Amino acid sequence: AVRHEHYSDFGNTTNYKIAGRLDLIAGLAARASFNTAFRAPALAQSGYNASNTLILNGQQAIVRVAAVDSAAARLAGASDLKPEKSRNLSAGLVYDGGSLTATLDAYRIKLRDRIAISSTFQDSRLTSYLAANGQGNFSAISYLTNAVDTTTKGIDLIVSYRHRFADGSNLRAILAGNYNKTEFD
Repeated sequence: AVRHEHYSDFGNTTNYKIAGRLDLIAGLAARASFNTAFRAPALAQSGYNASNTLILNGQQAIVRVAAVDSAAARLAGASDLKPEKSRNLSAGLVYDGGSLTATLDAYRIKLRDRIAISSTFQDSRLTSYLAANGQGNFSAISYLTNAVDTTTKGIDLIVSYRHRFADGSNLRAILAGNYNKTEFD
């Protein structure tokens, strides 16, 4: 599958997915897929503003999360948010034995330009600089930014059992589990 999209704010993107399934023996199949993905920053991420009053170093302080296009965030070093892009790989097995079914899938998601909140900058030189440029009244600032690249690896297991009793009642039991780990690249 191939999909092309145009975003007025973030440009064009073409993403694709290749997937396949192979029957191995009766009731058992292998499957795999590879795809690319694109996620434009949400409007809420681009325009998010918040102020909190906290106690920092024993002093009452206003900590501001500034929208990336605000004057305060720009003075602190913020730049426009970029889209997140990823490459995803998965492979697994599917078993269907009638009343017992199971799937086991492993995956890896490599995400570039992941949107996260920046560090909280609270240096007095920065807050003095911001105040001198008309952006005062707070003691610390942070903003959303394309901070990191990450890789997430994991495995999913789902086992389902169905049984119909002689009186017509049904039993269905499902065991599902997931393990994943995300690392900064």
